[in-house]
Parts: sequence; C-alpha cells; structure tokens
Amino acid sequence: MKGSVFLVCLIGVALGAFVPAAGQSASGPARRTVLEAITLALEHHPDVRQAQLSLKLAELRLSAAQAAAALPSVNLKVSPPTLTPAGITGSLTAGLALQLGFPWGTSSAVSAGADFSWNPTTGEWGEVSWAVSFSQSLDFSQPLAASKELVAKRLAADDGRAALATARNAVVRETVAAYGSLLKQQVALEQAQSAVSQAEAALKQAQELVKAGLAAESSLVQARLTLLDAQITLSERQSSYAADKASFGRQVLGTDEDYALVSFTLPVDALKKAAAALLDQTDLVASAVAQASEVKAAARSIVDAKEAVQGARLAALPNLSFKASVSPQGWELGVNLAFSLFSPTRSLDVQIAETKLAMAEDQLAAAQEAVRDRLLTQQTTLRSALASLDRLPMEREKWSLDETVTKAKWEAGSLSDEDWQTFLEEERAFMADADQRGVTLLVAYLAYRDGLGLELDVEEWLK
Repeated sequence: MKGSVFLVCLIGVALGAFVPAAGQSASGPARRTVLEAITLALEHHPDVRQAQLSLKLAELRLSAAQAAAALPSVNLKVSPPTLTPAGITGSLTAGLALQLGFPWGTSSAVSAGADFSWNPTTGEWGEVSWAVSFSQSLDFSQPLAASKELVAKRLAADDGRAALATARNAVVRETVAAYGSLLKQQVALEQAQSAVSQAEAALKQAQELVKAGLAAESSLVQARLTLLDAQITLSERQSSYAADKASFGRQVLGTDEDYALVSFTLPVDALKKAAAALLDQTDLVASAVAQASEVKAAARSIVDAKEAVQGARLAALPNLSFKASVSPQGWELGVNLAFSLFSPTRSLDVQIAETKLAMAEDQLAAAQEAVRDRLLTQQTTLRSALASLDRLPMEREKWSLDETVTKAKWEAGSLSDEDWQTFLEEERAFMADADQRGVTLLVAYLAYRDGLGLELDVEEWLK
C-alpha cells in the first residue's frame, strides 16, 4: 500500500523523542526535518483525516451488509396477561421470529417463527405453534438486485482506500514543496541580512571618505539610500518568512511553537537518472489511465447502464416467485408468475436507458482523456525540471562572468552603486532559485509517480 512508504518517517519521529540531539537543541527551538514534517502533516492534515473517516464509514457499511447476509435477525415479542377489575385474565404469550436474507436473485430469504403461551391461572402451557418458510423471487429486469448492494459497498470501500492513498500522497508533495520554499526564503533572508551588513560597512566607509574630503556628499547620500533599500528588503523578507513559517507550523506540524528547519541535500544526479528512467517507461501511461479512480468509476457507470438497458428490454418477461413452508399442519409449496401485459412507457424506457448508456460511454472517454492529459502535463513539468537542472552549470558560469564584468565596471566608476546593488540582488535571487531546483525536480518526480499509481519513494531521496 502506498502509505507504507512512510514507516521510516514514523520510526524517525519516535527515535527523535528519545534523542534530543536529533530533534532539538538545548538552547534553541525544536529541529524539524522534512521527513518529520511529512509524518506530522499526515497526522494533522484535514484532508487525510476526512479520507480516513470516509474509509472507516465505507468499511463499516460493508461489514454491516456482510453481517446481514450471514447472520439472521432475531426478534422477540412478549404480551403479558391483561389486568382487569376482575383480576388477571388471558395468558402470557411470546413470539420468536428469525429472518435471514440471501444475495440470490432479485430477493431471497428464509424465516422461522414460534409462538408460546402460558396461563397463569391454571399454570399450564399452551400448544406451541411454529413455521419455517423460504421465499425466492426473480425479476428478469433486475435479476441480481439482492447482491448489488453488497457489491456496491465493497467497491465503495475500495474507492475509500484509493482516496486515502491519494490524499496522503498529495499531502506529502505539498509538504516537500512548502518545506523547500521555506528553506529558499531562509536563504533569501540570510542574503538580505548580508546585504544590510555590507551596506552598513559601505555607509561607514563613505562617511570616513567624506570626512577626509576624499568623496562628495552625494556618495554619502547614495550609501544611505542603499542601506535603506537593504533594510526595507530585509524587513519585508522577515515578515513574509515569519508568516509562512508560522502557517506551516500550524497547518503541517500542528503546533504554534517555534521550530527550526533542517537543510537537506538531495542526491541530484541519482534523482535525475531516476526521473529520466521513469519518463522512458511510456507503457505505464496506458495502465495508469485504466487504473485511475475517475476512469474506473466511469467504467462502472457503463456496466450499470448496460444492465439498465437489458432490464428495460426484459421488462415484459414474467416475474417468478417461489415459496416453500413447513409447520405442524404440514408443508406447502407455491409458485407464482406475474405478467406485465402492457406498459405505455416500455419502449421509451428502453430508449432512455440506451441514451444513458451512450452518455456513460462519452463520460468514460472524457475521463480517460482527462487523466491522459494530466499525465502528459506531469511529464512536461518533469522534463522541464530536468532541463532546468541540466542548464544550471551554464547559468552559473554566465552569472559568474557577469559578476566579473559588472564589478569591473562598478570599480571603474562607469556603473553606479545603485545598478551594482541591483545586479547583486538579481544574482542572489538566482542563487536561491538554483538551490531550489532540486526540490522542484523531486516534487515533479513524486507527482508523476503518483499519477502513474506508483509508490512514492520519498524517504529514499530525503533520508
């Protein structure tokens, strides 16, 4: 089952409770790794909780239907003697009834009953009466009606398990993406803090140069503006990071307490190979389309529509019922046939059923196309993430050369301090994005695996 892949995460959290160095620092907030975040998200996310309850409800309904088909219902009715001004009259009577239905034909049941009586005046028991009967009916327009409810509940339980796996996998992907985004914001925040420190140093240097008469007042104003820009950027990033981190803590970790993120390094080369190999397995797409929950639901609708067409066409056939009973008076055996000689809507009922069948077939084709399009989109996203990582070395080299050239211009005085700071800010943004591309590839890889119905091997990449 897909959910089993997170056993390692659960063990990791359990060990973290006994090893403080792995989970928290004696002088700082608790450390939460990405695997711990996944485990906590699966425990707290409302979508997972709702899917778990829906599955439990479906399984309980299935168990109830199975119990009703395997065990009889038992009823007891007791009537005491009647109290009147003249005293107690009548007898104490009791009736015991048992009934058990079977998933055979249109309806099938066996029933048994016994009646007892006792006269309190004479202290005598009355004659015991009992009867056992079996009944079976067959309507050719719905010959399997008795078993359809049990089958439907079994399918509902299967759908519930699939929905739970889907919800869990979605939470895993969202958690990995959100955790990576927070790490990216953390890097950007550190860059902003560094920019403020550099701007403060530049302002101090400008003040010294102006004081020594080696620079104009305008350079001091420019240095002050650069520092203000850096401080504003830092304040904005601090606010954004604090809000997103607090939201992640409440929604994913289930806590309002502070925590520390733990950076992780992905085996990017191995991940790239795994993603490329997965993209090469084109034969998995057809299987994934057939196994998609919406496609299977549409296929079941076609089966139901075909049965409805057949039932409408066979509505003119007689209904057959059979009943056998035995009692102290002897046994009885009876058969009844009921004919529907004429119905003004019979031909229209057939046309309605055939139209619903055509609609169900169109819905199946639409569902298959929607799943196929979703898989192709996931393929495109995964290929794009791979290409982005492949060209990363060239982009790094380009930024390095750009920095050399731009810095030379700035040092030569042909580039203003403002333009130099703008370049540095863009370079820092690129570096933060570059560090995030591995996470982007992982999320795209997991999404495509989920779409194909494969197990999410998330712990293999994040351990």
